[in-house]
Amino acid sequence: LESVVAAVNGCLIEAPKYGLRSPEKELKAHDILQAIRRCSSIGGPKGRFWVLDPVDGTLGFVRGDQYAVALALIEDG
Repeated sequence: LESVVAAVNGCLIEAPKYGLRSPEKELKAHDILQAIRRCSSIGGPKGRFWVLDPVDGTLGFVRGDQYAVALALIEDG
């Protein structure tokens, strides 16, 4: 968990380079876990929505190896 927290905060520090805001202080493990839990919705049967996996291959990311950013459009479930 410590390496994930370090990786998340490391990415957030870089956010201004890409025109994004970063938090004023580092996130704690509790904050990161709470954000992950908010993503546990099963969605709905109708409509369109985007799903973003910011780090597909977390272990590779933490190790400085290969990872991907995945974006998907879900339509009608």
